[in-house]
Amino acid sequence: MDLSGHSQFSSPLEGVESPADLPGARPVAAGAGLLLAAWSALQSANVESVDLHLRSGTVVRNAIRLRLSGPIAQASTRREGWTHLFPVHDVALVRFIGRGGRRD
Repeated sequence: MDLSGHSQFSSPLEGVESPADLPGARPVAAGAGLLLAAWSALQSANVESVDLHLRSGTVVRNAIRLRLSGPIAQASTRREGWTHLFPVHDVALVRFIGRGGRRD
């Protein structure tokens, strides 16, 4: 017996491809995912720094440290202190800079 047509057994998200398809959805997950990928790459031996391209048009070049605090992200282009503060959802693109300054 197929009960999928009954409201008690059907999902309210049926037919929705991804959370971004929901009305009023914001791409917060995309920015957080990009920052996670950048942070992960910075932990590897192959990546020296990252360039973060923000939706506002700002580019944070050669970031060597990243930190998330809820909806706010921080980046630093030097070893001590934090040089940039921006919303997580503002991150649009991440470019990895390989060891020796190679831009991939």
